Order: sequence, then C-alpha cells, then structure tokens
Amino acid sequence: MSPEAIIRYSVLNGLDAIAITDHNTIKGSVKAKEIPQNKLTVISGSEIKTESGDVIGVFLQDEIISHDFIEVLDEIKRQDAISILPHPFRRKHFPDVRSLKRLDYFEGLNGRTDPRLNDKARSLARELMIPIIAGSDTHFSYEIGKIKNYADSGNSEEEIRRALKKNQIIINGDNIPFVVRKGSIIMGNALKMINKRILCRS
Repeated sequence: MSPEAIIRYSVLNGLDAIAITDHNTIKGSVKAKEIPQNKLTVISGSEIKTESGDVIGVFLQDEIISHDFIEVLDEIKRQDAISILPHPFRRKHFPDVRSLKRLDYFEGLNGRTDPRLNDKARSLARELMIPIIAGSDTHFSYEIGKIKNYADSGNSEEEIRRALKKNQIIINGDNIPFVVRKGSIIMGNALKMINKRILCRS
C-alpha cells in the first residue's frame, strides 16, 4: 500500500496512531509522516532482518545500518527508540536468553501468526518478564485495525512513547481466520517474488 492509502484506511478503521515498519528501511514511515493531515499520528519504524530473525524498532529517526542482532538492538537504543521481537516463534534462529532480555517488548499478539504460536510467545515473555505488545503485521488494507494496542494517554508521539516506556498498554484483537491469514501470506510472498523479478530485469 502507498503511505496515503495506509493513512486513509487507518482513519476509516478508527485508529488514532500507527507505526509503519517496512523491511530494512524507515523511508515509508518518513514519507507517511510528511503527508499533511491531522487525524492520525504516524510513528517511524523499521523491521530489520538479522541472523536471528527480524527485530522491529519504533520511534526511529535514522536508518538502522547493522544486521547483527545485538548491534541492531544497540542502534535502536542509541536513538532512544523501542525494540520489539516480532512473531517470536516464526523464526529460523532464536536468540539466546541474554540477548532476548535486552528487548523492550515481545510481540505477544501478531495478526498473521497462528494463535498457538502467539500463546507460546506470551508464555515466553512472562517467563522472561518482558512486556508484550500487539502487531497487526499488515500488508493489505483489510488487515488494518484487526489488531490494536490501547494506551491511556494522549495521541502525540511523545505521549505514546511514554506510555510504552512505562508499559501502560493493553493489547486487543480477534484471531484472524486461518484462510484469511494464509491468503494474506501467500499474496504477500507472491508480490515479493514479482518485485524481485522486476528488479532483476531493470
């Protein structure tokens, strides 16, 4: 989706704030923040690929350069941003416990993840005493707003950041039906393949 479409559908679905976390870049979120509008707070972020799976940083000001798990966490912290381990049990390599404890949040509810794996993520977070957050993992417009975080705060970036720093959020969302979840993943993978082929030819 274009940044304009993301903002439009987010407002239609009653959201007050969103974090845009494109893979390995903050460019999409920066572009969305530049769109003149006063209905939605846009938070800059990125989902960074590492040797131990993806890491999300939100409230980023600059691109994350490294792809080493620990170095990525260090870069996020230097920006006073917040680190999140997305879909913990959908990864090929799992970080060690010491590394996991450096994270600010576990994603305990992911819109594209099997409910049983979300349950495992929440159990591990409780065991390690790491707070949980929800993520829609949205790639298509119909996924926007299915998974939410609620904060008893204002809607400005700084107010949301403070609520997160104090772990003052409540996660909410219904399990997305299996067929819809799988369909979204298949369509997303197909689009990635098409984009790779287009890039190879150009």
